[in-house]
Amino acid sequence: EQAGEFDAAIALFTELGTFSNSSEWITETQNAKAYAAAASLMASEKYEEAIGAFKALNGYSDSATKISECKYAAATSLMASEKYEEAIEAFKALNGYSDSTTKIDECNVAILEREYQKALKLMTDEKYEDSIKAFKALNGYSDSATKISECNTAILEREYQKALKLMTDG
Repeated sequence: EQAGEFDAAIALFTELGTFSNSSEWITETQNAKAYAAAASLMASEKYEEAIGAFKALNGYSDSATKISECKYAAATSLMASEKYEEAIEAFKALNGYSDSTTKIDECNVAILEREYQKALKLMTDEKYEDSIKAFKALNGYSDSATKISECNTAILEREYQKALKLMTDG
């Protein structure tokens, strides 16, 4: 059993029948086998499956801790995949486990930065009115106020150029 040969150990303990505490060792070996399988799922980043497997162990060994570790790893994976809103919900569900509160803050900043980049793109594409709305939604993040001012100036310049063209065209 300690060498990880669970099926062989279970067979030997079964062969022992009622001798000593062999039935307890069968249960222990079955739990150890299930724990190893759950740990393997976790190592393969199959977190949802691993969580289910650890839950099925009903508190065996440190399975409760492993469940939290899987949930944290899954949330971190969502964050790495830039699925910040989903990551925030996953970190919140951890109720302060590890540095999940810090990770929530990092996700919120990443969301703001993503939206800031979208607003910049609108500005670059000369969609100034849309860009102003996007920068306003950022509630002062980074240099949003300056960018709003630049967009307003660009709108005025665009309108001025239109007026000049009309005047030139008579």
